[in-house]
Amino acid sequence: MIAVSVVDDDRMLLDGLTAWFSGVTDIRLAGTARTVTELLSGAHVPADVVILDLLLADRSDPIGNVRRLVATGSRVLVVSVITSPSMGAQVVRAGAGGYLTKDHDLGVLTSAVREVAARGSTHSPELALCWLSDRAADRPVLS
Repeated sequence: MIAVSVVDDDRMLLDGLTAWFSGVTDIRLAGTARTVTELLSGAHVPADVVILDLLLADRSDPIGNVRRLVATGSRVLVVSVITSPSMGAQVVRAGAGGYLTKDHDLGVLTSAVREVAARGSTHSPELALCWLSDRAADRPVLS
């Protein structure tokens, strides 16, 4: 069973993911929060995977948020409407196991959670295509 927490300031998204994961047999939603600070101050950590929105209403630093969550031992899957290859590379460098844009369906998200929980990595195709031409030594590694 994969324990998942979600950090997002969109109440409808949190409610939707709560409903979705209730029907997924190998994933248990451990908790939701609107900020990383809220999640870390509650009883929901550590989760195997934390789904993290990139830009939160509290204006917290996205890279710092990834680092804080990784420091707890959780794997991080960033999910955002932002399709910035440079931001994607930065969150991967900070320890995120993946970066998905929010235009994917919930089945893709579920598969991504499983991949990240298994210590793999997963990325939206449009971000992966940008990284293929990136020659930086610390660029995200693609399979």
